[in-house]
Amino acid sequence: MMNQVFALSTDYALQHGDFAPRGYFLFNLQSGKIFKLNKVSYAMLEAFDGSRSVDGVVQAMLARYNVDVGRVSSDLSALVDQWVKQGILVERR
Repeated sequence: MMNQVFALSTDYALQHGDFAPRGYFLFNLQSGKIFKLNKVSYAMLEAFDGSRSVDGVVQAMLARYNVDVGRVSSDLSALVDQWVKQGILVERR
C-alpha cells in the first residue's frame, strides 16, 4: 500500500479558513454532508493530490510535524483504508 497513489474523490471537497478560521472541513458534494476535521487529518487528506504515494504523504507529514515515523505510517495506513472504503480517496494508476 505504501507505493499506491491516491487522490481525493471528486465527490468530496476540502475547505478551511474562509468561513471558520479555525475550522477544517470535508464536504460530500453528493449528499451535502459536512465532516469537521482536525488540522492533521485535513493536512493528510490535502496531501493526497494524485501524485504522491502513501509513503510520500508520510514523508510530507514528517516534514511538517514533529512525529515518529512508525506512528505516522501506522495511523495513515489505517486512515487510508477507512477513507478508501468510504469513497473519500480513490486510487490513481
